[in-house]
Amino acid sequence: MTFNFESEVFQKLGKLLISENLYTQRTNNDARYDSFIAKYPPTSIESLTLDQYCLGKDSLPENFCWWLERGLEKVLGRYMPGTSRGHILYKAQNGEYYRNRALSDLTPEEALKYTTKIQSLIANANVDEDLLWIDDDEKIFARAGLKARVTIGDGRKLRILSAYHPDKVLVISSSEHLRHFLLELGHPVEEVPSKDRPIALMLLLKEYYEEAKRRFNADVTPYGFVKALYSDQLSIRPIKQTVPESETDLDVTEAIRKMPLNQILYGPPGTGKTYETISLAVKIAEPEMYQTILNENKDLPSEDLRRLFKERFDVLVADKRIAMTTFHQSFSYEDFIEGVRADTSQDEALKFKVEDGVFKQISEAASTKATSNISNPIHLKGRRIWKMSLGNTLENEDYIYQECLENDYILLGYGDNLDFSGCHTKEEVVKVYVDSNVTLTNTDYAVTSVFTFINSIKKNDLIIISDGNHKFRAIAEVVGDYEYLENADRNYFQQMRKVKWLQTYEPSKPKEQLFDKSLSQMTLYELGSKTINLDKLHALLEPHREDLPPEPYVLIIDEINRGNISRIFGELITLLEDSKRKGRTDALEVVLPYSKKPFSVPENLYVIGTMNTADKSLAQLDLALRRRFDFIEMNPQPDLLKGIKVHGVDIGQLLEIINERIEVLLDPEHQIGHSYFMGLREKLADNEREDQLAEIFKNKILPLLKEYFFDDWEKISLVLNDHSKQKDHRFLSVGGKRSVSELFGNSQFDMIQDRRSYVNISAFSCPEAYQGIIKV
Repeated sequence: MTFNFESEVFQKLGKLLISENLYTQRTNNDARYDSFIAKYPPTSIESLTLDQYCLGKDSLPENFCWWLERGLEKVLGRYMPGTSRGHILYKAQNGEYYRNRALSDLTPEEALKYTTKIQSLIANANVDEDLLWIDDDEKIFARAGLKARVTIGDGRKLRILSAYHPDKVLVISSSEHLRHFLLELGHPVEEVPSKDRPIALMLLLKEYYEEAKRRFNADVTPYGFVKALYSDQLSIRPIKQTVPESETDLDVTEAIRKMPLNQILYGPPGTGKTYETISLAVKIAEPEMYQTILNENKDLPSEDLRRLFKERFDVLVADKRIAMTTFHQSFSYEDFIEGVRADTSQDEALKFKVEDGVFKQISEAASTKATSNISNPIHLKGRRIWKMSLGNTLENEDYIYQECLENDYILLGYGDNLDFSGCHTKEEVVKVYVDSNVTLTNTDYAVTSVFTFINSIKKNDLIIISDGNHKFRAIAEVVGDYEYLENADRNYFQQMRKVKWLQTYEPSKPKEQLFDKSLSQMTLYELGSKTINLDKLHALLEPHREDLPPEPYVLIIDEINRGNISRIFGELITLLEDSKRKGRTDALEVVLPYSKKPFSVPENLYVIGTMNTADKSLAQLDLALRRRFDFIEMNPQPDLLKGIKVHGVDIGQLLEIINERIEVLLDPEHQIGHSYFMGLREKLADNEREDQLAEIFKNKILPLLKEYFFDDWEKISLVLNDHSKQKDHRFLSVGGKRSVSELFGNSQFDMIQDRRSYVNISAFSCPEAYQGIIKV
């Protein structure tokens, strides 16, 4: 083996390792790493339950796979499982357990036992001995005593090793990155192992780590060595993946910036507009994640790839990064922007409040600016987390919040103008009230809140400041004990604790970006792990980089042509234009009619509309909308179905001919999309595929044609070529039990046209019915 320890990059690396004391950390957060090990020691892997293991719908917080994918990201670096070999099984959106195809014949419990035995074997490997057996799946099966089905992916192997042996292996979970660094260090390309040998790549790069320690006398950990490789000072980190085909020369993020802010996908029904919208929204909101999913799933069937995008889409919807609405004839400005709603939630007295619509909500979320006072990551271990309100936002008490920001403290409204210094029990708090001629008991919330504020909240605890029940606007760290705040101008909000403001948000963030459950109206209470999402809190408490562009947000408007655009957008239609967006050269702002607050559309909000051309012609679309949106046509793609044969008929050719006939008889806007037939691409037995085609024609195609042609059976028959078939092979038959002459007599026979038609049910299972569509 030839090592290039004299390369310029290796020398530069050595100088970097000893120049600053930055590379001696075992991990980025030892306390968090220790909590993972305590919860999932290597000896426990083989005995994990489905709830303890699986990510997915309604999964257990901080389960095993969550830790490997997300919980350790800020500790050991990123691991992005793209394929089903990333986790092998997880809980799908429908509540069922998805298993890798090689394990599909096993029950979820059997599949779990199978994969945890393999993962336990790797986690408990002796890293001081030869590890190359992990690259050989046959050796894994032999050591685990399992039938050869499927092991785990290359990234998973690397992640498992680094998660349980961070002191002995390099914490990189990507074969491509390992190869990249070896080549950058000047290792002979012919001696660099292939990407399907992740352990060999890692061990080879580890030789450079060991030599760097010896040659430069560097006190550096494996994590520190990896940190140096990715550092800006060394400048050899892998470049971001790029978008394929027409965008190969663009960085992913740059490609997103070049996307139109407003676009409409239009086309006939069944052309994949919704499918494309889901993947496009993920591509815009998380371009790097989008590209990772594509790169790691090149050989995955399109249906499985769609499932991966849909799962990521659902996460972004839950986090309020993506919002979706559907226009219809009754949809209004009040639904979309803001409106006044009756509210009887408090004291059952009828009140009216301004309620934000979907467009205003996502615009404000996208506009949120964070003011950060964090220089180092904030660790959560040992801290209690509290929710607190600073004034009633509906009662013109926002000045309390502003006062707290300006003076670095938090104020409690309960307690009036009484001084509770020295009160260590609830009884002592009650006594202060009683001595002031206020009768309260231990169970009154005023007593509970004051006692909690004074005694339960400790220094270093975190306070989340709410903004109503659906938003939060700041995060603070408690730095001082209770103090009584003298204020002659008021006799409330005089109970004070000094804080350090870690993050403030203007406007407030939606609760979904931090909480898994709704917030209570209570002024002050502790947040449990089932309410607050600790992973999201960790992310919010990371040091803020001012140079990063704002996160993209996406609003999807389905059936955009079915709403009254003027009525829905009102004066805001102008604000959608690129140049009128907030932060742009000709930025505009309007005052909303109900809330009387200024409003603008941020430049990081992307709007995607879908339009069914069979529902309303593009030519009839509101001109104000046409000028402000890019239109992307979605046509039927019969080529996707070429080669799929049912009853001896090529389905791609069948769809192509049907659509050509519709174009002649009607127009191209009423064609039939390929998605109706995509289910036929699955691995099915011949009889299953025949039954499915019958269902498609009976429940989808024929009703659609009847709608297109207003039940004109003659034209429908022309589309299906029924006039060229034998009577028993036609989908539509003319006439009824009795002929016209029987019903009206021979004298009327020439004067009456028989307009009766009925669906021939037997034709749906008849091969000649489908073959006759093509044969003229």
